[in-house]
Amino acid sequence: MKTLFGTATDSDVHLLHDAVNDLHQRNADIVHSLANQLTYVKDLSTTTKVNADAIANLSTILRDQVIQTHDELQSMAKEILVFNVTLIGHSTLFMQIRQLEFGLLQLTQQIDKLFNSLQFSIRGKLSIELMKPFALQNILRNVSLHLP
Repeated sequence: MKTLFGTATDSDVHLLHDAVNDLHQRNADIVHSLANQLTYVKDLSTTTKVNADAIANLSTILRDQVIQTHDELQSMAKEILVFNVTLIGHSTLFMQIRQLEFGLLQLTQQIDKLFNSLQFSIRGKLSIELMKPFALQNILRNVSLHLP
């Protein structure tokens, strides 16, 4: 109002001058931003491209690592399978060796019995090992019939 009627004071002019200076400063900032807008877009585009390249590179590295890990896992699975087959083979072989040992032990015992029986026969005695219990029973029955 004071400006309309020509009664503006120094402080009013100073406030008006500050407002105009603020507008000029904002106008300069807007002009500067508009002038540099293309630079900002280029910087943003460059940064985005660098980030996209980095992501693509990391994705490739990650894919290669996953493939390598999968291959190693498959290799380990094959080795475990071969180990299991070998272990089963060794187990079977060990069991068969134990059965052979047991058979040899039985054979040794039978040979010992036969040898003892032959020793009795050489001395002129009859070994109980050489006769079956049924045959021995028949002999004893026949002998008992001839005794008074």
